[in-house]
Amino acid sequence: MSIPFECPHCHSWTLVEEEFIGQSGDCFTCRKPITIPVPQLHQPLTNPSARPGLRRQGLLLLGGVVLAVLLLTAGGIAYLLVSAQAASAPGVLAAQHAQTRANFERIAAALEAYRLEHGAYPPAYSVDATGQPLLSWRVLILPYLGYDNIYRQFALDQPFDGDQNQWLSSNPPAEFSDPDDLAGVGETACMAVIGPRTLFNGNRPVKREEITDRLDQTLALIEVHGHGVLWSQPIDLSVDMLGQGLTGLNLGEETRPVRGVYIATADGKAHYLSSSIPADYLQALTTINGGEDAPLADYTEAE
Repeated sequence: MSIPFECPHCHSWTLVEEEFIGQSGDCFTCRKPITIPVPQLHQPLTNPSARPGLRRQGLLLLGGVVLAVLLLTAGGIAYLLVSAQAASAPGVLAAQHAQTRANFERIAAALEAYRLEHGAYPPAYSVDATGQPLLSWRVLILPYLGYDNIYRQFALDQPFDGDQNQWLSSNPPAEFSDPDDLAGVGETACMAVIGPRTLFNGNRPVKREEITDRLDQTLALIEVHGHGVLWSQPIDLSVDMLGQGLTGLNLGEETRPVRGVYIATADGKAHYLSSSIPADYLQALTTINGGEDAPLADYTEAE
């Protein structure tokens, strides 16, 4: 399981595997020394600095979950089992794959449209005057996905869980929604890979000329399920989480048979990446200027 960690120096948020709790090292964004603390409450990917309004919502949700458990009957359990079997049916899986591919290519196209207008790719997150992360890149590209009306409702000077943004954060556009988000709280399965040599380098926008690797060998987005990240939340996948390849990620095996995940590369293409890809090969894909030759043909599969 992963936990969220906020760097005390640059205030960037990343997901950290439990095995690193208590260990020290350098922040992947600012390179300053950090120590991963033991979380006081072991809750996956809820922002430790969440505002009171969001915490109250969490308490209400907890009460609803308890009530749902009390009301769950044998018939309801049978229904869930049938639903799980239906979700694994070949036709359903094929439709899910087609939709995910289309979503990733639409998002990749929006990233490119943002770059053309702003001269650089969006930062991983926006920040306030003190450097505190506010909103995800997913919010910043909304106008380029055709959701300018949603974008204009966000208070850009407030965090994702601020008073005006809280409701929006629980209602993701279709491209960012996670089919495994059964509670419907606004979780996403589309994440950027963040780090100092990636396409998403903290709150610093990356320009196209900084990418010296081939665009079709440069990872931009990756499909990750079950990590509890809201679509507007300024949390993505730290590059160090790919140190063991895809084996350390939740690929959604609980609800469907999985052979890999979708990714999008900097050339705007979506690919179904095999879970057998070696860790060092995957790391090579994350860099924008590593000089590696990492063609995808050997590790992509037909859906």
